[in-house]
Amino acid sequence: FSIWQNCTVGIKGGGGEKGIFIGANVRLAAHSCIIGDHIVIGDNVSFGAMSFVNKDVPSSCTYITRKISDVRYSSDRSS
Repeated sequence: FSIWQNCTVGIKGGGGEKGIFIGANVRLAAHSCIIGDHIVIGDNVSFGAMSFVNKDVPSSCTYITRKISDVRYSSDRSS
């Protein structure tokens, strides 16, 4: 398991049995989070930077979280 800076791996909290299970050869890039009560990460998975994971991820894949930037102007826009 390789983890870069500013990452979080943790459970949400509350009672009951909880756990995050991480397979072999998993890479978690900078500023990524794996958060949930029961999550299974397969073997040979790469997470892109700033990924947010709250569900199971199968083996042998790359996981990214897509973010969309959008600029909206008001109808009364001054120059």
